[in-house]
Amino acid sequence: MKMTFRWYGEGNDPIPLKYIKQIPNCSGIMGVLDQYAAGEVWPEDVIGDYVKHVNAAGLEVEVIESVNVHEDIKLGLPSRDRYIDNYRHTVRNLAKHGIKVIIYNFMPVFDWLRTDLAREIPEDGSNSLYYDEQELLGMTPQMIVERTAETSGFTLPGWEPERLADLDRVMKLYEGVSQTQLLENFKYFLEGVIPTCEEVGVRLAVHPDDPAWPIFGLPRIVHTKEQLQAIVDLVDSPANSLCVCTGSLGSNPANDIVDILRTFSEQGRLACAHVRNV
Repeated sequence: MKMTFRWYGEGNDPIPLKYIKQIPNCSGIMGVLDQYAAGEVWPEDVIGDYVKHVNAAGLEVEVIESVNVHEDIKLGLPSRDRYIDNYRHTVRNLAKHGIKVIIYNFMPVFDWLRTDLAREIPEDGSNSLYYDEQELLGMTPQMIVERTAETSGFTLPGWEPERLADLDRVMKLYEGVSQTQLLENFKYFLEGVIPTCEEVGVRLAVHPDDPAWPIFGLPRIVHTKEQLQAIVDLVDSPANSLCVCTGSLGSNPANDIVDILRTFSEQGRLACAHVRNV
């Protein structure tokens, strides 16, 4: 096991690499190259420069987050094969520079959700991400984005204005898509990508739904122990693994986090973990 620290990149993260280097027993970072839209190929030269920059600070980068899956793949549209091919290309490019684990998610339309990105904690005046189901009631996705931008100046990942401009069309496409259909589309994606991962020595690690339940009427299939088991059973390969996020799964008290960690670790399907509170 290695302890790493998520880092958003030079100019995007207020914490410099030299500070991360000072954390006891921290061997490296979980990297992010989120300037590329879902479905785009991550250029090999950009990946190489990023890894060299991190290595120069005395840190490893063996895990990359958020190689996002294009919506056409999740929907099972005819265009999905082109985006799966692009995904395989990105996997190969990352493997050439020592990346061993790729974290991704299969959440329809939206990534993780909070109702406030900078909630002030009354006890000490610090700021924190915050989610309140009651505050979400009656709000549209557009309202959530406008509110978080106004109160914090930040944008929720996966909720960027350019994506929301096409939101009505994409939401319409999901009408009638069941959890069973979404799981079938997930299997098609894995069957297309896992052989490449096995070839180049990379493990895919799916991140749980955050929060751990459906939102806005969209199907979500990655937030219980049973669902995680169904996913690893789709393709029997260590390359088809999990990123167990204790905070995301822990948002539902019904999830036994210790049991989930033990179960999938014993199966050899725990590629990485996000160890944080809810």
